[in-house]
Amino acid sequence: MKARFWPVLAFAVFGCDRAAVPNDVEVVASDYAFAVADTLPAGPARIHYRHAGAVLHEMILGRLREGVRPAEFADSLAHGRKVRALLDGGTAVLFGAPGQSSFPVSIGVTLVRSRHYALWCQFTDGPDKARHMTMGMFKMLDVR
Repeated sequence: MKARFWPVLAFAVFGCDRAAVPNDVEVVASDYAFAVADTLPAGPARIHYRHAGAVLHEMILGRLREGVRPAEFADSLAHGRKVRALLDGGTAVLFGAPGQSSFPVSIGVTLVRSRHYALWCQFTDGPDKARHMTMGMFKMLDVR
């Protein structure tokens, strides 16, 4: 039996404070939702993305700019408008292969107190199909 290799990509422009012990946060992607706590503690975090679905998903993590309401961001995303101007800095994008739930992909970030973060998946299941974020793969996170 030939082994399959699924490439995994993690790209981030968030900082992570190396002096503090990070909190571990697990995000599980299924078809079509993210399972993760609604509220996360501020400070360094290791976000572990685990793919438990049958179709290909990504997890995009972005911090909303100060003053941007979560509903405003969600509405822009749902209507296909560009959201870059609503984000503070860059985004992190994690990919995992379907069925590889035992192989999480992790990234280190510093979560800023009193800020909102969004998770979403922009993938579709084919031409003329809805984006996964419009099917439930969208989640707002509050940091306290």
